[in-house]
Amino acid sequence: KCLIPYFKSVCNKNFINGNVEYYRLYKNPDYFPKYDEFHNKVSDINTFENEKLEDVTFQHTLEVDFANKKIGGGVIGNGCVQEEIRFITHPETIVSRLFMEQFADNEAA
Repeated sequence: KCLIPYFKSVCNKNFINGNVEYYRLYKNPDYFPKYDEFHNKVSDINTFENEKLEDVTFQHTLEVDFANKKIGGGVIGNGCVQEEIRFITHPETIVSRLFMEQFADNEAA
């Protein structure tokens, strides 16, 4: 019910000025870190305490979905947790449900 008005609004404002890219990522289980033996620092992390995720606008940002075996979880059905909320607030991500098959345990998108 809310998706068609969203896309009409976006298209009428010439808002489309970027790309949405989709990647399916695979990690060979043989190379999974053995976290119980891992004592090194993983990496630096930037945190933004006073900003919402949707307000952080860096040129090269990345969002990863790995919460559910089906991309978007229950966004088209009755789901209403973090993954579904993320997809419904960014409806352009819902198109990924057309071409992303169910994830294996070592995959993400």
